[in-house]
Amino acid sequence: MISPLKGLISDERTKQLITPSQLIHNHLYNLGQKYQVVCFGGPFFDVDIALGKPVCLTVAGKRRTAGMIRDHLLMFNRKELNAYYNFDMIGVEACGALKNVVANIKGLGYKEASHFLRNIGLGGDLAILDRHILKNLALLGVIDEVPASPSKKMYLEIEKKMIDFSREAKIPMSHLDLLLWYKEAGEVFK
Repeated sequence: MISPLKGLISDERTKQLITPSQLIHNHLYNLGQKYQVVCFGGPFFDVDIALGKPVCLTVAGKRRTAGMIRDHLLMFNRKELNAYYNFDMIGVEACGALKNVVANIKGLGYKEASHFLRNIGLGGDLAILDRHILKNLALLGVIDEVPASPSKKMYLEIEKKMIDFSREAKIPMSHLDLLLWYKEAGEVFK
């Protein structure tokens, strides 16, 4: 079963925000037990595909099933389509939610949207790139210099570098983010 949905849904029982794959697993028992569930993530723009522009698609779920879906997509031999695998369905859906939050709420950037998702229990794999984090990423050699005001593209590139560094160091992103922030700020407060 392929879930192309992204965003967050309020669980009727727990009143917590959950992702579409969590909804399928928690509430649609027959589907979750009968089928393997994978989800799609972007950036993925149907208009760009129609215009023949390059697009990127992430297929997330259990490796075997997601790999099969990914291979079938690539069989269409569309030169503009790049498909990648990710094991983390919730992370892929949370990133889709982040993109929606940024796109639909005027004045809210990636840093604020990442804060929001982390504060509601999602987005543990997202970076919150404030000046404290950026300074420490530069000191660690993850980035060359601290940008004065990173563009959307630069923010996402730095976030990717931080994610790669987090994996190399074997420190979860949310922990690394807190560690670097604390190192610079000297305190943790809520």
